[in-house]
Amino acid sequence: MQRKLICSDLDGTLLGSDHKVSGLNMEVIMELKKRGHIFTVATGRIFQSAKYISGNFGDNVPLIASNGSVYDTGDGKLHKSHFDEDLAAEMFRMAKDFGVTLSYFTHDTVYSSTISGALVTKLIYNRGVPKDYRVRTLLAANDSVIRKNSGSIVNGIVVSKNNPCRLTAMRNELEKLSGVTIQSSGRDNIELIPGKVDKSYAVKALAEHFGIHQKDVICFGDGENDVTMLRYAGLGFAMENAPDLVKNAADGIAPPNHESGIGLKLMELFGMEEKAV
Repeated sequence: MQRKLICSDLDGTLLGSDHKVSGLNMEVIMELKKRGHIFTVATGRIFQSAKYISGNFGDNVPLIASNGSVYDTGDGKLHKSHFDEDLAAEMFRMAKDFGVTLSYFTHDTVYSSTISGALVTKLIYNRGVPKDYRVRTLLAANDSVIRKNSGSIVNGIVVSKNNPCRLTAMRNELEKLSGVTIQSSGRDNIELIPGKVDKSYAVKALAEHFGIHQKDVICFGDGENDVTMLRYAGLGFAMENAPDLVKNAADGIAPPNHESGIGLKLMELFGMEEKAV
C-alpha cells in the first residue's frame, strides 16, 4: 500500500471526553506507523501543549500547531508565520473595546488581555502537564506588550463565554481587516491566524516534505478550523460529533471522538482487525 499521511485534530477528534488518547486510538496509530505511514497532530493548540500530547506517539513526530501557523516536520525545526505588528495591536485594542478576552500565542507563551483569560489559559494548558511542557501565561496590560512581542505571535483566540453578541460584533469588524484568517473551533470563540495560513497550508507542506501525494493524505477533524484540511485531503473525515458545517466539507463521517472514532475508522480503511492491533 502507498504510504499515507494521517492528520488529526486533537480536541473533539483524537482526544476523548477525558481529554486523553484512548487505548484503541493509540494502538491503531502506532501499528500504522510501524507499517511506514506517517501520523501528525494538526491542532489549534499552542505548540508546547500539542508537543506534549504528540509525544505519546514517539520521538520526532511531525506536528502542526496554532492552526497551521507553526509546524515541525519532525526534525525539531519550527516553521512559523506571525502577525504584522500594527494588526496585532489593532485586534488587541478591538478586544478591549468589545469587552471580550483576546489571548495571543507564541510557540510557548500566552499573552492574555484579561486576568481571567490568563488564569483560564494557564489551567487549560498546564494542568497535569510536566514542567518541561508547561506554557507561560502573562497578562498583557496594553498593546505595547503586544507590539514588543508581535514577531513571535503566531495566532490568537477571542473568547466570550456569556455574551455571544459581543463575539459576533467583533467578528464582523475583524472580517474587514486584511492580513488575518478568521475561523472558529466553538461557538464561544474566534480564532485568529496570520495571513492566509490555515491547517491545510501546513498539511500540504508536510505532504510535500515527505513526498506524499495529496490523494494519499487522510485528515480527521470536528471544527470549523478543520474544514480546509478536510477539503485538501484525499480523504477527509468529520467526526460524528462535528457540526453540519464540518460534515458537509468531508468525504465521510467517523464515529464520535468519545468512542475512539479515529481508531475505528482507520481500522476500516486499512482492513485491520482488532487482534492485529
